[in-house]
Amino acid sequence: MREYQVGPLAAGLGMYPDTFPPEVVASALVRNYGFIRIEPDDVSGTATLTFECIDENANVVYRESVTSPRVGSRPL
Repeated sequence: MREYQVGPLAAGLGMYPDTFPPEVVASALVRNYGFIRIEPDDVSGTATLTFECIDENANVVYRESVTSPRVGSRPL
C-alpha cells in the first residue's frame, strides 16, 4: 500500500523535521501537485499505476510506477 500526498496543503508551514522516518521515500519541499496515470494491459492481464510529483515549474521531482494483476473489473 502506498500513500501519495501532494499540493500546497502538503507543503505545510515550512517547518520540516530534520529527518524523516524510513518509510518516507521522497519529500519535495516545494509547492507541487500530483499526476496519476493508470494503464491497463489486456494482453498481460496487468495494470500499471504511475504517480508523478510535479513542482511549480513543471519539473517531475518524483516518479513511481507499480504494476499489479488485474482482478476482475467493476464499473466505478
